[in-house]
Amino acid sequence: MEAVPMPAVRLRYLGGTACTVPHRYKHNWGDDFIHYPITDAQGITQQATFVQVVGGPDPLVLGLVDNSNKVYSRPLYAEPQVREASKPHYTPEDMYAFVGGHSNQHRMDRAVNELKDVGLKAELTRYRAYKHEAERMEQRLHALAQALGRVQGELTRCKFRLEMANVLDQVTERQEAWVGGIGPTRHCGRHS
Repeated sequence: MEAVPMPAVRLRYLGGTACTVPHRYKHNWGDDFIHYPITDAQGITQQATFVQVVGGPDPLVLGLVDNSNKVYSRPLYAEPQVREASKPHYTPEDMYAFVGGHSNQHRMDRAVNELKDVGLKAELTRYRAYKHEAERMEQRLHALAQALGRVQGELTRCKFRLEMANVLDQVTERQEAWVGGIGPTRHCGRHS
């Protein structure tokens, strides 16, 4: 089934202002455009005038609008290109192409860079970070499962030895002796 493009997706905001771009920000137009509508306190919605992408495992975008001193932020996601009903379904083999550290990673990164879509780059970064974290957690869970197995094995061996020593009968007999007036003795003073 062929993917049906979403209407009005990836439209580039070509307007802008001639004012100075704040440090580390870019005009929100052309290849740097990020769909980021911001609604101010008066209920007026406009696209962010300037944007800054903050990288990391969970990328976000900072946005500024004209005539405001507020900084807005939100997570940066890839923009949909198809309708949900007709979206493709990737197999685990397909998803391997997105993982970092494989032999063709440089080709994937180059192709994504040439698409000039910062949201797509952010989503790829996020996928790689979460994939790495999932693998790290899976290794840790495996190590914990092995440790739990060892502990449960020791518990089973302890239970066997307690049963073989017939500890419950011995303890019960001792406690019944307390009731019969023979109870535990208390020592006063210092022990020598």
